[in-house]
Formats: sequence, structure tokens, C-alpha cells
Amino acid sequence: MDKVTPNFKEEKRTNAIVVPPKDAIVKRNNKTAVIAHLHVFYQKWALFVVKHRNLIMAICSILSTLGAVKIFKTPFVNDLNGWTPYGARSLAESDAWNEFFNDTGTGSNFAIFVLIKPKVIGTNMLQRKMLEEVIRVDDLINWNITLQNHATNKSEAFAEFCYNFCDINEPLRLFWKGFITQTEEGGKAAEISLNYPNINVWGRKANIQPHFHGVNFAKNNLTIQITNMASVEMVALQYRAERTLLGLSSDEMKQYLIRVSKFFENEFRSDLVNVMSISQSYVEAEFVRASLSMLPYLGFGFTVMAFCTAISIPLSAAYFQQATVHKVSLALVACICPFMATGTALGLLLLCGMRFSSILCVCPFLVLAIGVDAAFLMTHAWNRIAKEKREEEEEGDKRTTKEGQSDDEIEGKVADTMAMVLMDTGPSILVSALANILADAIGCFIGSPEITLLCLANMAALSINLLFQCTYFVAVMGTVAIIERKTRKEKGTERNWQFEFHAKAKEFVSKVVDAYVALLSHRIVASLVALFSVFFIAFCAIGISNFEVNMTSKQLYARDSPLLEIDNVREQRIIPSYTTAVVFVGRPGNLSSPAQLAKIDTLVGQMEALPESWGAKSTRYFVRDFEQFLWDNAEEERLLANAGGERRTANGGKTPNAAFDCAHLQQFLNSPEFDHWKGFIRLSSVQNDSQCSVDRFFFTTAFHNENLTKWSRRVELLKEWRRTVDKFGEEIDASVHHDEAIFLDLMDNMPTDTWQSAVATLVCMALICLAMLQDWRTVIVSTTVIAAIITETLGVLSWTGEALNQLMIGSLIISIGFSVDLPAHFSYHYLTSGLHEKNGESVTFQHKLKSTIRSVGLPSIQASFSTCLCVLVDYLVDLYIARVFVRLMCLTIALCLLNTLLVLPALLTLSNALFGPKKRQTKN
Repeated sequence: MDKVTPNFKEEKRTNAIVVPPKDAIVKRNNKTAVIAHLHVFYQKWALFVVKHRNLIMAICSILSTLGAVKIFKTPFVNDLNGWTPYGARSLAESDAWNEFFNDTGTGSNFAIFVLIKPKVIGTNMLQRKMLEEVIRVDDLINWNITLQNHATNKSEAFAEFCYNFCDINEPLRLFWKGFITQTEEGGKAAEISLNYPNINVWGRKANIQPHFHGVNFAKNNLTIQITNMASVEMVALQYRAERTLLGLSSDEMKQYLIRVSKFFENEFRSDLVNVMSISQSYVEAEFVRASLSMLPYLGFGFTVMAFCTAISIPLSAAYFQQATVHKVSLALVACICPFMATGTALGLLLLCGMRFSSILCVCPFLVLAIGVDAAFLMTHAWNRIAKEKREEEEEGDKRTTKEGQSDDEIEGKVADTMAMVLMDTGPSILVSALANILADAIGCFIGSPEITLLCLANMAALSINLLFQCTYFVAVMGTVAIIERKTRKEKGTERNWQFEFHAKAKEFVSKVVDAYVALLSHRIVASLVALFSVFFIAFCAIGISNFEVNMTSKQLYARDSPLLEIDNVREQRIIPSYTTAVVFVGRPGNLSSPAQLAKIDTLVGQMEALPESWGAKSTRYFVRDFEQFLWDNAEEERLLANAGGERRTANGGKTPNAAFDCAHLQQFLNSPEFDHWKGFIRLSSVQNDSQCSVDRFFFTTAFHNENLTKWSRRVELLKEWRRTVDKFGEEIDASVHHDEAIFLDLMDNMPTDTWQSAVATLVCMALICLAMLQDWRTVIVSTTVIAAIITETLGVLSWTGEALNQLMIGSLIISIGFSVDLPAHFSYHYLTSGLHEKNGESVTFQHKLKSTIRSVGLPSIQASFSTCLCVLVDYLVDLYIARVFVRLMCLTIALCLLNTLLVLPALLTLSNALFGPKKRQTKN
């Protein structure tokens, strides 16, 4: 094939957007050198893409196909800890937890919570037949559900591999034995006390608070002789194990925990009770299922958007007398191209080892919104410039109508037109993409790992989308243009209906645009628009100041999720009555020293003294049982004989200061009555007679408050725990762990993530616009409008009752990114629309505004409408994350369109009136 040479002619242009003659470009270069270099690059690039269009389309199609295959073959891997902010204290607390339960430091979250409720509401669980069902459930989990223990190469049940935590539910079984005995003996067994919260059965003491919930007390009823509880609403069981002791992989552990939950959902049968279970693995699995439920609706939304685009783009082409059947295929490619770019980007990232989190499902929407907008701008510019080129050819070059055109000549003319399209739209597309890419690059280093994943995916997808827009979509446009030219040459006919449509539409559009610009360019009207915008922003700012930060894991699930009920019961009934703090002591020191042991006792006492604590009766602290063990030990008299001073024990008795005798610690842990403490203590591998062998340990204590149903109160309670522990933290390496700490830390961090993302986007937008446009007034105005869009979006959400939560953060990042797009395009076209017109003359402000609205207005409306249609379908999904995403995206798009086409022109009017030249002079 001969070299394709674009036919750039130095002729007068009648439209301000079309690239001016060479001498005009030189004048523009003096002001915006960056754009001048971009124009030179786009001229060469258009030539390259049109010449190699088939190869480019093939390469892009192959890459996107490979990316899509990688995506479909990669399973979702969600990590709830990924929402924890970088540097959050809960990360260090979680490390302390993992270090204690897993010396390898790889983590061990093998835990499941089981809740048993009566099938008939109001039935008392404190009945023999109901408690028998509870024991049956415990036996099933302990002995019937097995997994492969790689350490022993055997299939084992929980009771065989639980190691240190086999007796975690022993208090319940102890209560059951005592309950049966008392029931049979009429409550006359004196050696048995079943009073809540601490029971004593044949000398064995236990706390049953973790197991009995919804407890009601009565002074006079039939059960008072057996226990002080009149009724119990529900019974809870807990199961924990150490994964690394089993040689299990993370996936094997998750599958076992999910299998336990599925067993009680699908296979367990009981006429008396319902059994519900929850684990982190099951929560993650349900989150994935909920996310996948959106995919069919996404496909439906894309179909609706593609259908509307297939109508919108040909109608827009008909306005410029460029409509053909091939414009329909171009419209479909405009919708497909962003998905191709996203698929390629995500596939590449997954190939590099990135975790496929469910939050990445929202990534295509940002790329779609920005990509479709760019496609509409490019097709709009193409139709306009192609119409001018066609009119020039018909009037000036009669050779083409007499002898026809060769393929090389057609390609040259298409490359010529394509270069003008890229010079007209390319810089603004680049500004929008770079602003989002740089903002996402900054976002990778703030927030949390999940936000980093989203920002990294956005950054890669937007970069590849920019590349695909300038390669694949340009190649498709070039192919369509060549086919249309060849078809026109062969048929040699005109479509008269397009001329009639153009004549009528042009007159109407001209009147509307002229009236609109005349109205907005009036200083009083512009001032009123600006004043209203200021008041609305202030109103939204007040809403932001009252933005509630709240969240619940229920928002993660689909409406049919079995976790909804247990999560609701847990939040409303269990947490307010029994919330546990787990305090780790990583460096206890020599506990044989009374002074050192007193420090630990003081920490325990201060935790129990907090206002919402259940007190010592809820605390599980091995030292107190150890002292009791020593008191009852056969060597008691020898210890008392060697005593010096006294110390108060948990049961109110007296024991010597030397009571913490480490020589008897192993005997204590091996005794049947106290062997459950093995899970609470880690002994030193080096035994020293003069030093206690306890390397580290933990204790638990419980709290209660009706307001703990609110996440904000839980945050305050966690802070109280931390302040208490911090008094001893450095000396004994104390830390407090709470299962929800990762989410509670997130609550404090979510507002920070939001404003940091917004500020990063604004700064990047301002710097890029300033570097490329080199007009400080326009940069300030456009940046102000973007800030207004973000403020209004957050304010409206607050005033409409939405709460800021972890699921909204991802959608907010997407909406903040989209808020840059339309103002960037408008600002660029405004500055370049009329710098030089007819023989180098400068044009009036109104002419520039008209030209900008004609170039940007219709494509912006088309892109906004199409994107809204695509995401609006997700509102049909009965899922919180889907509906909040739809509300947020549609709100942002509406505010973005309103501010770009109304507020931005008004501010430019005021800026021009205050700082612009009083009178424009014509210069050659």
C-alpha cells in the first residue's frame, strides 16, 4: 500500500472549532505550547492509525478478549480486613491476635458463631427438650462435620482438631448437666448452683453469659429453685481453632466454615429450634453472591444504553447530513470500547497477581461514563468537520465527482479529517483522563487496601481506555468513514431527508443556543445563577457537616441472605447485652513477682471498672482460677508457712504473696477442671526456676449498654478500652482486640478518605488544566465548579438521609472522578473555540460561548443520558449497594450536567466581565 498522506489545506474555516490555518496555529502556539505539540502529534497519529486500522482493531480485540477470559476464570476474593485504613490501630491489634494464635504470623481466623432460637416465637429455651436440641447441635458440629487434617493426614471432626479451644462451650454443657440433675432432684442438689451469670456445678465454676441471651429474671416462678433465670430467648455457641496446626490452606478453611453454615440451612432438621450461623468466610461468600446478582442487570442496562446510543448518534449525524446505517455500528462500538478497555486493564492486573475484590465491579462505570462522553464528542466533531470537508470538496475539487477517488486518496482524506477531530477533542479527553488517573494514583496511597485496589483498577482502566479511544475507536471511525466514502462514490446519491432535517433542526438549535447564551451572558442573570449556586452550596455544606457515618454488615447481603436474621439479632439483642473485649498481654514479665503481678491485676481491675462493664463476674482471667487452684492444692500449708504478707483473691479469701507459683502452672493447666485455660496462655520454651514461664496471655471481660446498637457508641467504647490499655501498653505490651475494630476504625477514616479523594482530584485537575490551557481564570472557574459538584453531591446525600458507609466510598470515588469530565471538556473548548477566527481575528465572548455549547452541549447530554440509563437498571436489584450506587451516579451526573451547562457559563460571564478586556481589538 502506498503511503497515505493527509491533505491538510490552509484554507479559511467557517467554524471556530475547526483547526485554523497554519499562521493561526503559530499564533496559538505562542500562548499554549503544550496544545500545539499535541496538535502535531495528533496529525501524525491519525495518519498512523488510519493506515494500520485493521491491525490495531485486531490487536485491541485480542487483548480485550484475553483480559475477559482472565476475569471470568478468576474467582472473587474478598477480605473484610481490606476496609481497614492504612495505619489503623486495629491492624496492630489484629497482628497481636494473629501472633498469639499463630506463631507463623500468617493469620488464623478459624471461628464460627452459632445462634439457636426456638421455632415458635416466645418459647422458653430454658426447657429440657430445648436444651437437648442445643446439645445435639453442639454434638453435630463436634463430631459429624469433618475436614482433612493435613498434619495427621486424617479426616477429622472439630472435637479432634480443636486443640486449645475444645472446651469453649463447656460452660453450656456444664449448665446442661446441672440442669438435668436439678430437674430430676427437684432442685435439691446443694452442690449445684445454676444462677446467672456464674454457675457452680460440683465445684466447677463457669460463666454462662456468652451462651445465654435474652435472659429474663423472675422472683416467683417454678424455675426459681433451679436457676434465677425465668426464661432465655436464645442460646449461642462458639467454635475456634488454629488453622496452621491443621496444615489447612485459607480456601480449605473457608470452605469448611461455609459447609457448617450450609449444613444447618439445608440438612439439619428440628421441630423445636432454628439454627443460624455466621463466620467471616460466610460473610465474604454472601457479599460475593450479592455482587454477582448485579451482573445480569448490568448486561440489561448495557443493552438499553446501546439501543438509545444507536438512535442518538445517527440522529446527531443526520443534523450534519452524515447519517448512514454504519453510524449504528459506530454507536455500538462507542458503548463497547470502555468495557473492552476495562476488561483489558483488569485482566492485566489480575495476571500480575492483584486480588479480585467485589469492589472492582464498580470500576467499569467510571470508564463507561468518561469513555462514552469522549466517544460522543469525537463523533460529534467528526460529523461537523466531515460536513465541512464534504462541502469544500463539492465546491472546490470537481475531479472527485468526475473521475472518482482511489482508495489511497480516500484514506488520505479520512486521515486529514481524523487529525482535525483529534486536535479538536483530543486535548480535552486527555485533560479529563489525566486528572482522574493522577487523582487515583494519589488515592492508591490513602484510605484502605480496598480503596487502593479500586484506585489502581481505575487508574489502569482509564489509561487503557484513553489508549483504546485513540487507537481502537479511531480505527473504527476511520473504517466507517472509508466505507461511507466508498458507498457515496458508488451510489452518487444524496439523502434529501437529511437536508430537510438539517435545515429545520439548525434553525431550531440556533435559536435555542442564541437565546440561551444571550440569557447567560447577561450579567444580572449570571449573577443570579452564581448567587443561587452559592446558597445551594452553603445548604449542602451544612448537610455535609451533619453527615452521619454509620454502617452495618446487613448492607453487604442480598435480601434473601440467611445472614440477615442472625446479623439483626446479633446487633439488636446480643451486642447491647454482651460485648467482649479481648486484652492481650504480650510481655507480662515475671509474674512470680508480686509487684509485676499487681500491674496486671490493676489493668484487669481498670477494665472492669469502666462504666459499662459487667465487672469481675464476666471476666475470664486465668490468674484468679490459678490462685484458687493453689488455695485448694495439697501443698497449701507449705505455701502458707512460707508466706510473707497477704493478697486478696477473686473469691474473697486470703493467699500469700508468693501464691503465683509457676512450678505448679503446668499442673494447673493439665487438671481437668482448668485445662480450658491452655488456649489463653502461651508458655515460654525456656524454663527458668527464677522466672515465670508465661510468655504471653490474654483475658476477656464483657460490657453492656443499650446504645451499643449504634456504631458511634461502639466507637466510643473501643476508644475507652484503648485509653485504659495504653496506660500499661508499653511496659507489658498490652493491646485490646475487638472483632469489629476494623470497621469501627473505618468509621473515623471514611470522612478523611472522602475529602482527601476530592482534594486530590481538584488539585490534579487544576494543575493539568493550568499546564495545558495556561489560562488561570478558566482554571479557577472550572475547578470551582468541580468542587461545587462534589459538595452538592455529598450535601444532597446527607439531606436525603443517606449515611456515609464503607459501601458508599467506592461509589463516591467513581462519582468524584466523573465530576471532572464535563467541566474539563467545556473549559478546553471554551478556550480554544475562538482564539483565532477569520484571518486571525479574535472573537467575542458570546461567540465563544455559543461555539462551546454547540460542540459540548449535545454530546454531554447524550453521554449523561446514556450512562444514567445503563446504571438505572441496577435499581431493579433488591440490594443496598446497587441502589445507593444508582442514586449516587444519577445524582452526580445530573449535578455535573447542570453545573457544566448552567453554572460554568455564568461564572465565565462574570469572570469575563470582571477581568476580561473591555474591548477586543482585531489583530492579524
